[in-house]
Amino acid sequence: RDARGLRAGDHASVAGNAALAERLGAGAALARRAPAPPPARMTGVASLLDAAESGDVERLRGELAAGADVNAPGRDGSTALSSAARGGNHAAVAALLQAGATPDQPDRSGRTALMFAAMADDADSIRLLVAAGSRLDAADERGRSALWHAAASGALRAVVALARERLLDQADHEGTTPLLVAASRGEPAVVQALLDAGADVGRRSRNGNGALHAAAAAGRSPVIPPLLAAGAEPDVPNGSGDTALHLAVQARCADCVRYLIRAGASTRLRNAGGLTAEDIARRSADAEVIRLFHSWRRPETIS
Repeated sequence: RDARGLRAGDHASVAGNAALAERLGAGAALARRAPAPPPARMTGVASLLDAAESGDVERLRGELAAGADVNAPGRDGSTALSSAARGGNHAAVAALLQAGATPDQPDRSGRTALMFAAMADDADSIRLLVAAGSRLDAADERGRSALWHAAASGALRAVVALARERLLDQADHEGTTPLLVAASRGEPAVVQALLDAGADVGRRSRNGNGALHAAAAAGRSPVIPPLLAAGAEPDVPNGSGDTALHLAVQARCADCVRYLIRAGASTRLRNAGGLTAEDIARRSADAEVIRLFHSWRRPETIS
């Protein structure tokens, strides 16, 4: 269109040339209906990474045979091996390791193929990577190991495959262990697997929270019983003086409160603000939680 909003066909029509106007109009319509050009075929590193993540082993081998660098990183620093692990494609992981992929080459965030396999809950890839020399204690830029990522993802098979006694309590930079993050995400099976393997139920993060605090604060009632059964102390305060019971009340988690009171959690302890858990309950006006406190002297009546 020109400055007045007129097309070439409009000008032809104004000039009295109907045939030309018709031809120009038809051409514009055809141009508007013309199909978009096909997308450009991926080549080089992009094609290698795509084949790895999609699990296309045949194309992957073709790219490698054509000379693609098996350890070439993509824009985020991920290699084909990390891409295959992220996609949960153990056949592609095996092919890349056979082609000489470096097992622990990290991306820009420090994450390795083993960490991606853990998040994908791919026990087969984990076994391949560990056999190839992947370090179980490697950590990303936040200090998080493969086991930590597996626990945070609720990846039970990966947790079982990665659990080693010396690594169970390897914490990130905030002091959060795999058990603590699994408790905060409400993953009962993962929590039990970590406890069975020997994770320290009393280990606390930099802010003083243990696994029981984390579960209560997030309202994750299903993981409270296994933590208590493993010896978690309900009356240990965190850095703010809050016990698990304080945090459960703040989360308005009646089931959490019920489990903790049944386990003998004190209702009289005060946090740094001078409040008991019952004080917090009254302020919240949560009728169910308040009823539980009214019954605390007779725990057998708490249902």
